[in-house]
Amino acid sequence: MTRQIIFAAVLLITLGIFSWTLNRLIKYFKFTRPAFPIRDFGKRFSLTLKVAFGQTKIFRRPVIGFFHALVFWGFCIILFGSIEMVIDGLAGSERALHF
Repeated sequence: MTRQIIFAAVLLITLGIFSWTLNRLIKYFKFTRPAFPIRDFGKRFSLTLKVAFGQTKIFRRPVIGFFHALVFWGFCIILFGSIEMVIDGLAGSERALHF
């Protein structure tokens, strides 16, 4: 139980520092020009999903695109593993998503 409390405290401190930094960046962005209006949100969101997660533009060069997709999806897998470790740290369990 003590480990979970220490982990939660460190996590809260880290999230606090992240929030403080993000707040500073948002203040800097307010000094810039206003953004252009976003039209046709559904189409733009669909295109973003295709390009970002589908890696469609990078696959125009097949060999480079394949290896780039491997690196991208590898980082996505590492992200899910990191989220699992945070859940395990808060819950005090060994593996939340064990197979």
